[in-house]
Amino acid sequence: MDLVFVHGFNVHDGGADTLDTLKPYLKDDHTILEADYGWIGLAGVKIFGKKIARVIAGMTPNGAIGVGHSNGCMELIRACEYGAPFSQLILINPALDNDINMPLQVGRIDVLHNLEDDVVTMAKWYPFSYWGDMGRVGYTGNDTRVHNHETQQIFNVEGHSGVFQRPEAVAAYISTKIII
Repeated sequence: MDLVFVHGFNVHDGGADTLDTLKPYLKDDHTILEADYGWIGLAGVKIFGKKIARVIAGMTPNGAIGVGHSNGCMELIRACEYGAPFSQLILINPALDNDINMPLQVGRIDVLHNLEDDVVTMAKWYPFSYWGDMGRVGYTGNDTRVHNHETQQIFNVEGHSGVFQRPEAVAAYISTKIII
């Protein structure tokens, strides 16, 4: 199975301390493609976001699973709007509105959220964007394709990037409980 990794916007290391921590535990069973767009800052989200999403849409193999963290989750949603053929999305601490309309072509969406994620509480104040506090409260809409996983309870971690302190456990959880 192809996995497309998309890191957050405030990352200077290409996701080395976040999504890339999962790679050693997933690479034997999956092909991992990375949409490393570098550090773009808050203004860069507005300026470059749609271009990033188009690139992701263009690089996504049919039936791939998108795995995003923070702003990377928004880029995955946008990529779907540009035709990315994802079969599933795994959204880790998404900086998304908690009741956003999910892309219709995606068969399953899993949201890993944390009740102690304070970073995304500020995201809902970013005007004219998809940003919100889903990374803290989970998905609150009524789409039955979406499944919430509260990471404080599951992995005993806290905060916006807490799951990356337990990459082996998170990768195992993703592999056995989430990936179709």
